[in-house]
Amino acid sequence: DDAGVIFEVVEDYTGIIRKVPIDAWLYKIDMAVFGVEPTVWMKHLYHPLLTDWMALAYGIFFIVPMFLGVALCLRGRGADFREMATAVMLQMWIGFFLFIVFPAGPPRYYDPLRHGEFAAKIPSLIGINDWLQGTWDTYDPLLVRSAFPSLHCSYGLMTILYAWRFGDGEIGRAHV
Repeated sequence: DDAGVIFEVVEDYTGIIRKVPIDAWLYKIDMAVFGVEPTVWMKHLYHPLLTDWMALAYGIFFIVPMFLGVALCLRGRGADFREMATAVMLQMWIGFFLFIVFPAGPPRYYDPLRHGEFAAKIPSLIGINDWLQGTWDTYDPLLVRSAFPSLHCSYGLMTILYAWRFGDGEIGRAHV
């Protein structure tokens, strides 16, 4: 499928622009800003049900903008839909370009944390986290090079901003 092909292409090009991943640099920034790596700090909030809920929320990152797109289409707002669809595509391509320029993996794969704080498996109550993590790891052969910037977060933020901007029904704000 398309996502798998794109990640394979990213793998071919990662290392041409920057041979060394920036994980250590990002870790140092987290430590300087927060005094702790945020995902390590959050471990005290872990609960198996919350882990599954958050995994599900993380897992639907790509379909969330589609919900807004469908709502726009059903309301006959083709121009708004095209604007948002263009923004999604630009965001995707900019993200993949940045994966190549700034290769970094998720904190759970950063070696000092992988063999430290993340050596133990994150608890999952009904297995949603386990299933999705296995799916992501199978999909993405670049476990240590395709996490920065987070397209999961950027798609969610973009959807919220467009829902607010397009308003009238999506979030209750008048059309701007």
